[in-house]
Amino acid sequence: MTTRPFSRLPIVRRVEGFIRERGLFTEGEAAVVAVSGGADSVFLLRALQGLSRPLNLRLHVAHLDHGWRGAEAEQDGLFVRQVAERLGLPCHVGRVDATRLSREAALSPEEGARLARYRFLAEVCTRHGIPTVATGHTQDDQLETFLLAWLRGSGQLGLAGMPAAGSLPAAGTGAAVRLVRPLLCLSAIEVRRTLAEVGQPWREDATNQDRRLLRNRVRHEVLPLLEMLAPGVRDTTLRSMDLLRMDADYLAARAREAAGEVLSEEGGVLAASRCAFLALHPTLRARVLQESVRRLQGHSRDVEAAHLDGALRAIERGRGGATVRLSATVTLRLHRGRLRFETTPPSAESGQTTSAPGTGTGADGGAPAHPG
Repeated sequence: MTTRPFSRLPIVRRVEGFIRERGLFTEGEAAVVAVSGGADSVFLLRALQGLSRPLNLRLHVAHLDHGWRGAEAEQDGLFVRQVAERLGLPCHVGRVDATRLSREAALSPEEGARLARYRFLAEVCTRHGIPTVATGHTQDDQLETFLLAWLRGSGQLGLAGMPAAGSLPAAGTGAAVRLVRPLLCLSAIEVRRTLAEVGQPWREDATNQDRRLLRNRVRHEVLPLLEMLAPGVRDTTLRSMDLLRMDADYLAARAREAAGEVLSEEGGVLAASRCAFLALHPTLRARVLQESVRRLQGHSRDVEAAHLDGALRAIERGRGGATVRLSATVTLRLHRGRLRFETTPPSAESGQTTSAPGTGTGADGGAPAHPG
């Protein structure tokens, strides 16, 4: 067992270099560290606490019980409280019925849990005036996200994975909070090996072994098989994702500009001229549809390629009165040469087509349901 201070470990220095290179934190700011109790989030907490002096950070810990795992989840919360107390950090623990939220919002259970977690994190930030949330996503999460997005037929943005920095998709909170992922420079194996070396325990979530969940099958079956068939596939895929991310960021900026030019408010809904929309480059059209959803419901995570394809076909046909559901709560309606984006109650159908975490084409790139 190593006795070196955590902050002086080479792996933590790599995290510091990644943070500085990507500008993830502003000197002197406060940040909420999302900690599930799993290895990745515990490592993130220990690393940021060790780097809090050189980075001049003030840290808070946040943990949410999703109401799924009874006494086991309560033990997770107790563990996180104890780790935070040992590190001398304030800890905020919440509980939510994620199953009920998923049902009410017509989301998959995993997507509902993620929405609940983001809302909770945004509320903690708003209550304490904190601008940034840090999560423990690693390179393994990126690779799983890429494969799931590919299997679902996602476009460039989904295949680009999770950005190192973005906005927290906290629909309904009105909070403007940054979301950063400082561990995207590390693999899960490195994280666990380091924690074992320093004698830092973590919690294991049994649901991460459930092979009925597609993400777990990708993690435990597909990725190991790919690594056996093509050694080095991890590094080459991550490089490809970086290139896709640069292109996606540029196109996203262009799409926001285009949306500003064609979208306007009409009677409480977003609207656009069909002719003006069709005058856009085909590459921008789907992204403008996503932007319309993001403006109305605060995120576009549940917009899938099938939703976009159906909407684009309807717009090209131009049949008046046609309606297409773009997401759980946003419907596109064609009316007298206008595209009208309307907020509607979730339907059972939309709940069936909502993407699982990590598979959608939404703005946050499909973060996993249970980081860390």
